[in-house]
Amino acid sequence: MVVDGVRLRVIKHGRDGHPGEPVLLFVHGLGTTSRLWADVVRDLEHEHRSVVPDLAGCGRSERPRRRNCSPTAQAQLLISLLDELGHERAVVVGHDIGGMVAVHLATLAPGRVHALVLVATPLHDEVWPPSAAVPLTIPLAGRAYSQALHLGGTIAPRLVAGFVAALAGPTGVGEPPPDAELSAYTAALTSPDGPRGLRDVVCAVDAAAATAALGVVAAEPPPTLVLWGEEDSRLAPAYGEGIARAIPGAVWVPVAGAGHLVPTERPERVAEEISGFLADLPATAAAG
Repeated sequence: MVVDGVRLRVIKHGRDGHPGEPVLLFVHGLGTTSRLWADVVRDLEHEHRSVVPDLAGCGRSERPRRRNCSPTAQAQLLISLLDELGHERAVVVGHDIGGMVAVHLATLAPGRVHALVLVATPLHDEVWPPSAAVPLTIPLAGRAYSQALHLGGTIAPRLVAGFVAALAGPTGVGEPPPDAELSAYTAALTSPDGPRGLRDVVCAVDAAAATAALGVVAAEPPPTLVLWGEEDSRLAPAYGEGIARAIPGAVWVPVAGAGHLVPTERPERVAEEISGFLADLPATAAAG
């Protein structure tokens, strides 16, 4: 669908709810797509409606030509998406830089955020950019990487698969992400606009702005759940616990047997924690 002039791929999942009932808005992270959440939304479909977009410049969504792909710009697009779909309020669930987008959305439209779920989210400059993405921030190296992806043949898939695997780090059992996941993300990143979109997204991240947004959210926080893989080699659980401490009232849940790609590695646990968290919200929060 077209939102503010940008064509976004949007998946809608789950049952029809009552008018005014918050929708679950799932936001993927760097190097992945809406597919990251496929098993999670499937497990939640009987209780909740879900909206799962590919971020602008990612997956099968359009790479904007006249605007940047910063987390703030992505958040503004998602607010417009909620408007287009007729959803007044949302539970915003973000993984990796999708969590950055979620935090910015909560600062731009706090009245629209019923609750916030942050999963393995970098929000400070000491954890951004990940080492695998550093070359993309260097103009000549970033262009060379994009050109390599356009070579086709067997080079591009191997290059992208290595990139995604490096971003994810080992899974909770010490193995790379499943081949099916890598294949899906490789296909997205080797599409005609995939490499340039990836570079646009990486270069538009402002970690200092994300830290500032976190401070705004922490001053008047929505109900917040922070989920983290206990074996995340990219973002240490101790870092995640620090984010939970920075947000008054936030619920901290470390997930055993999971690395950075928690929604892929432990989708049933992620769905269970989200469902339980929402069911336990105080009546005042549930009423919006």
